[in-house]
Amino acid sequence: MKTIKKKVFLSLGAVFVILFLLLFSAFHYEMNKSLLPVNSKMTQQTVDNKSREINAWFSERISEVATLADFSSHHDLSKDELFKETKALENRRSSIYESIRLVSESGTSYSWITPSFSIAERPYFKKIQDSSVAYTISNTLHSKEAQQDIIIILYRLPKKTKDDIAFIAAAVNVKRMEEMAEEIEIYDGTGALVNDQKNHVKSSTSFLDNDLLTFKSDIPLLSDWQIVYQTSQRNLLQTGIQAQKIILWLFFILAGTISVFFLFQLDAFIKPIESLNQTMKRVGKGDQQIRSTITRNDEIGELANEFNVMLQKLYDFEDESIARNVRLLQEQVKPHFLYNTLNTVQWLAQTGELEKMEEMIEALSTYFRVGLNNGKPWSSLFNETTHVKSYITIQNIRYEKNIQLDLDINDELNDLNLPNFILQPLIENAIYYGIRPLSDDQQFIQIRAFYQKESVVIQVRNTGILPSKQKIKEINSFFAGDSQTRDNVGFGLFGTYTQLMYAFSNDARMLLFTEKNQCVVQLTLPKGGLAIESLDY
Repeated sequence: MKTIKKKVFLSLGAVFVILFLLLFSAFHYEMNKSLLPVNSKMTQQTVDNKSREINAWFSERISEVATLADFSSHHDLSKDELFKETKALENRRSSIYESIRLVSESGTSYSWITPSFSIAERPYFKKIQDSSVAYTISNTLHSKEAQQDIIIILYRLPKKTKDDIAFIAAAVNVKRMEEMAEEIEIYDGTGALVNDQKNHVKSSTSFLDNDLLTFKSDIPLLSDWQIVYQTSQRNLLQTGIQAQKIILWLFFILAGTISVFFLFQLDAFIKPIESLNQTMKRVGKGDQQIRSTITRNDEIGELANEFNVMLQKLYDFEDESIARNVRLLQEQVKPHFLYNTLNTVQWLAQTGELEKMEEMIEALSTYFRVGLNNGKPWSSLFNETTHVKSYITIQNIRYEKNIQLDLDINDELNDLNLPNFILQPLIENAIYYGIRPLSDDQQFIQIRAFYQKESVVIQVRNTGILPSKQKIKEINSFFAGDSQTRDNVGFGLFGTYTQLMYAFSNDARMLLFTEKNQCVVQLTLPKGGLAIESLDY
């Protein structure tokens, strides 16, 4: 069975799980709907800016070559003089220019270091010959000398030199532009300078993600070149993911705080109910001293108080009911026993057995004197055994038996407080069911009383006919509270059991068993004695 606390805890957990799923789904939806397009746009703008930056850088190279060409024409430089100027520019820009050569009208390329060669068949040379453009830009070429990719800026001189030099050919290293492209470092992606002609992406990072995104931007001055930036969709959403983590952590912290606070309040609500439940269970087990100790100024406190009031009324009613039943039992026994005894006295008088008649009258007198107990509801073990002696004397005379009574009692227990008229029904049971049906007059009844740990044990033992195992099982079942019916329990046993449970607040125990061919009824009483000060029957 689930407790209220478990039910509330499971319900609270279910609510938080549903809220978490809704929050996560909503945030994920908004992130893909809004954040991804915004970050994609920003990334594209960054790539475009880098493209413009490279374009501007390359434009500066064209300007440098153009300045050199204008200077040559303005000062009417010779081939050797122009080589001095190109050499100076190479030295100043050694990391940018792989070489700067001079080209004739026919396409012969000259260098101040390396041998000359013809570029007449190269596309960029043909293009500048077939048009009136000031310069042309080659596709990517690979320099065997420098072992690197280059781009040739072929610039037309405003006026040919005396040595038939018509063009300046500046070989620009691609490496610097590649480095500039790789400087794009947003979202942990990689940028590269890509030549469409070669269909090659120079990148230091390879992506295997299925959500790889590619951003491209053309370089106006380099029509065959593009800036390409690659990153994953997850990287673009990284800021959103971080924000999502922060929000989710805040959610967990808030949910945990609310849960702790709620469970604390729930405990304050549930614990009094659990306490009241435990009190009820102890009441159900027969603890008549237990009461609810809840003191609260709310509905639970009012419930506990009403429970205590109801319990007290119930116990009062039960006490009155038991007292009436015990009194009824006693009143039923006394007239019946007195009638039978007087009938025996009359018979003895008629037969002239005066000694037996005198003995019986004396025993009867003792029986009622001790039994009435001056109207007191409780007696002592000594009085109870005296009462039993007189009862056995009367029964021996009536039924012409020779029942021997043996008392084995700890001297300290003679003053033990007991409900009045508690042992006689057990002796009567022993005589009527165990001894009387036998023809043998020599029978034995023993009353033992001794300490056993924290209890006092009183045993009534008798010889004679022993009860069957089934009968013992049925009677013990009643004594243990497993059976609510008294159909299988005799009048005497029921009366004694009822008085004991009332007098000792259910702390007493009764047990029936056989031992050494004797029937034993055992009473186990708390060492502290009676549970109540007055047995007002």
